[in-house]
Amino acid sequence: MSKTAKGRYANIGSVSYGTLKDEELVDAFASELAALYKYTGTKVPPHVKEMLATISQLDEIDYEDGDAGDLVGELMQELEHFAPPFCYFGSLEGDGADFGFWISPDAIRDAIHDGDLLVQDDSRGGRQDDIEVDYTGLVYHVSDHGNESLHQYTRGQYSYTIW
Repeated sequence: MSKTAKGRYANIGSVSYGTLKDEELVDAFASELAALYKYTGTKVPPHVKEMLATISQLDEIDYEDGDAGDLVGELMQELEHFAPPFCYFGSLEGDGADFGFWISPDAIRDAIHDGDLLVQDDSRGGRQDDIEVDYTGLVYHVSDHGNESLHQYTRGQYSYTIW
């Protein structure tokens, strides 16, 4: 979980890797979800409280009836709420057993195309867009080394880094 994003979002990276076993995914996802609610100070909705309580009471026999796959899906939907902008919760492209929060190049490309995301690209010898004094929103930055980051700006001033 990222302090730079003022406690709003999960960190980009793995939550569970190397397994597709429902029991292990449920445990990892439930643990991450509980930690994210605690970290962000977000009130846990009643349906999530109920789901986490149910999960804490499950034993190996409960995983044999096939309902664990449904729990995995429900947990993934809940974790998606903590994904940073232009990111998703799911498996990493190219490694279906690595679940976590990942940047979506398609979402970034679409937002840039639609004019919903300001771009500063130092990798091409200069910035494509300068930040205007009254601009409030997200800025996608590519450094001269090709490193990517997303920043929040308020009234033309840097506020914080999201990723």
